[in-house]
Amino acid sequence: KLLAEASPSLTVPGLIGPLADLVDAEVTWAPLVDLALGTLGQALVVDSLDDLVRWQADWSATDEARTVLSAGGRIAFLSARPPRDALPFVAAEQPGVIGRLDRLIGLSDEPSPDRTNAAGLGLVAHLLGRVWVVERLADALPLVGTAPAGTLFITRGGECLSADGGLEIGQPGAATGIVARRS
Repeated sequence: KLLAEASPSLTVPGLIGPLADLVDAEVTWAPLVDLALGTLGQALVVDSLDDLVRWQADWSATDEARTVLSAGGRIAFLSARPPRDALPFVAAEQPGVIGRLDRLIGLSDEPSPDRTNAAGLGLVAHLLGRVWVVERLADALPLVGTAPAGTLFITRGGECLSADGGLEIGQPGAATGIVARRS
C-alpha cells in the first residue's frame, strides 16, 4: 500500500523502491545475494532517513497508518546513503576465495552515472561489498580474525561464517528469496 501512493499521507518521501528490485544477479549468485541480504531484501530504500523519520512521526497518527499497520508485520526502510563507510578489507588473493559478492554480480564500488537509481545501487554495493564467497568455510577461517565487523563469508552451498562470530550451516529454507525468484 505504501508503494501505491494512494494518498498524500502515504507518500513516503524520497522512496526509491524495494531493495530487491535494485539487484540484478545471475541465477548462479542470486540465492547467495538473498542469503546475504536476509530480511533486508524486503526493505524499502529511501533517499534520507531524516526525511523518513519526520514523515513517520506525522504518518503514524493517521487512519491510513493504523490500517496499514493493523494488517500485521513490519515495514523496513534503508537509507540509500549508509551512515558510515565500510572498513577496507581485501581477501581476493587468499586461497579458496572466489570473490566479493558485489563484484561477482557486476556491481562496482561506484555505479556509473548512466544507471538509474545510482544511490540505491550504491547501497546494494555497500551491503554486498562486505560478503565474500569462498569455496569452503575452512578457507574463510584464517580471514575471520582480521575481517571488520559485519563481514560475511559464504559458500556456494549457502553456509555462512560471520566475522561477528556466527555460523550457519544446512540448506536455506524451501522458500526462494526475492532476488532468486526474479533471476
